[in-house]
Amino acid sequence: MNLNTVPTKGNLMSAKSSLALARQGYELMDKKRNILVREIMDLNDQAKAIQSEIDETFKSAYIALEKANIELGIKNVETFAFNVTPENDIRIKTRSIMGTEIPLVKYKEEKRNPVYSFFGTTESLDQAKASFEKVKDLTIKLSMIENSAYRLAYNIKKTQKRANALKNITIPNYEALVKTIENALGGILFIDEAYALAANSNSSKGYGQEAIVELLKCMEDYQDRLVIIFAGYHDEMNDFVSLNPGLKSRIRYYFEFEDYNEDELIQILYMKLKKLNLTIDDEAVRTLKRTISFNMKATNFGNGRYVDNLVNNLLIKHSINIPDDDDTNLLNITLNDVNDLSETNDINIDDIFKELDKLIGLSNIKDELRQLVDYLQYNKKLEKMNIYPKNLNLHMVFSGNAGTGKTTVARLLSSIFYNLGYIPENRLTEITAKDLTGEYTGQTAPKVKRQVENALGGVLFIDEAYSLMQNSSSGYGQEAIAELLVGMEKYYDRLIIVFSGYEKEMKDFINVNPGLKSRIGKSFVFEDYTIDELTDILVKFVNDNKLKITDKALDKFKELVKISMKTKNFGNARWVRNSFDKILLKHSTNTKNSDSAEELITITENDIDIEEMKKSQNTTKSKLGFDLEVKSYNLEKENDNANLFFEEIESIEEEL
Repeated sequence: MNLNTVPTKGNLMSAKSSLALARQGYELMDKKRNILVREIMDLNDQAKAIQSEIDETFKSAYIALEKANIELGIKNVETFAFNVTPENDIRIKTRSIMGTEIPLVKYKEEKRNPVYSFFGTTESLDQAKASFEKVKDLTIKLSMIENSAYRLAYNIKKTQKRANALKNITIPNYEALVKTIENALGGILFIDEAYALAANSNSSKGYGQEAIVELLKCMEDYQDRLVIIFAGYHDEMNDFVSLNPGLKSRIRYYFEFEDYNEDELIQILYMKLKKLNLTIDDEAVRTLKRTISFNMKATNFGNGRYVDNLVNNLLIKHSINIPDDDDTNLLNITLNDVNDLSETNDINIDDIFKELDKLIGLSNIKDELRQLVDYLQYNKKLEKMNIYPKNLNLHMVFSGNAGTGKTTVARLLSSIFYNLGYIPENRLTEITAKDLTGEYTGQTAPKVKRQVENALGGVLFIDEAYSLMQNSSSGYGQEAIAELLVGMEKYYDRLIIVFSGYEKEMKDFINVNPGLKSRIGKSFVFEDYTIDELTDILVKFVNDNKLKITDKALDKFKELVKISMKTKNFGNARWVRNSFDKILLKHSTNTKNSDSAEELITITENDIDIEEMKKSQNTTKSKLGFDLEVKSYNLEKENDNANLFFEEIESIEEEL
């Protein structure tokens, strides 16, 4: 809903008037554009003629100057040239063409006396002087014409945009407005997604607020002739109604439509099938009930609309399954028709584990995930036998140092839970602890609630979760944890939360609240990569970029790994990625004069500068004249971006 749906007679007259004004405005803009186009075409012709004359005059001037240099000597000609006084009589005014201010250059065309005597000079110097003075006059005219053309072109562009906006947006909108008002007046106006007006009211143009004001006028002036129904999602509609006190006071009745439960949706299913003269087996209904229960967990579940789509899918499946010669089951939906509509998805879990196995290292994580998946699949088999185990606690902790693959595994975990049917959406929402805490009292709880609700139906990955414990002294972190506990309890079957961070910090974090510890079902510890694993990761980067690396280069890289692993907050795979970027930069410098394809794609030991890379890990000496002491910062713990910080500094140095 927007402004063009307000149904009043007053607005009808206003809309017709605005439509006429818009059409008139378009005609004026179109005329203005045509005039400006003709003007700029004339200027273009003038510029071409003057430019051609300047070229010819310059040619003759330089011929005369060349002759004068030969006859009088360059030094003498230069002396005469330096004695020419600057032009001070040029004045710039403006004139207007359809609102476009263009320059008008005026100056006195006075014939200047020569700055040299006729005795001792030649005719060629006189010719050169006269030609260059003519070039000056022509250049002044050309500059005026070109500047005018530029300003006209700019105004033509603006005029074109305004004309197009009137023709393609404003006029069609007002035409639709007139039609809508004429059709709606005297009946019921149903405004779906009315909360969108609240969102538009915050825009710079204020269209939403303008529409609300007009709606209020309609509700007051035509209360006996028009009924307006505002519809939309619950929370959004509460915000919308609260936007304007006048709106809230004029709404007399509030109807809240709750979501249907499983049994009600099944009853709707029966009714729709009955209208189609269809029946359904009890076993098929039980399976469909599990399917409906699963899909109800998704955000913006469609309720009755979902049942409509479900019936359509059942009919398609049934029409495919029924044999051509079987008339007995023609009107009966069976279990065979609903099997492919179950809550589990078609992707084989083994395919997801193939992606997991491609990751280097993480052997303990892979084994533990397989055990978890086996258990989850076992529970699904029991559910199909109508044996329901206790509610599974799938919230978990990922602990380990930076660059150990926590986020990558979380994305694969989201796919696993989705394809097993434990979450309705294959969606991972990644946030940090900073996204959960507010800056003042009362802000934290709504932020946590909003993040939790946005992640419903999928996996919520909270990186650096231990930071909430660090903020607990101010109360904001503790408030965030308490709100998370509410969400974990309330949405146990619609959301999986993964807390991530350093191992020691995460142990302290989990122990800070007994309720939090009791709701964590599984903990995964991501171990640091070994030297060989980090080397394998480098090889993978090399292969992915269709490059090669020598054995000597790999041996040298291992030396670098041994040194770097001793540094605080070593970045593991992230460190390898950043090191690979530095190696490529060095390699590009070393091969800049090479045309050999083999040399260009082969990384050698010369491309790995251990001393330089060690220097970048400890202290970066800036060419700007100051030292950046990295040891005074705990960059990795703060942001996990220390290496990116170094790269940014290096890129600045390269630009300088």
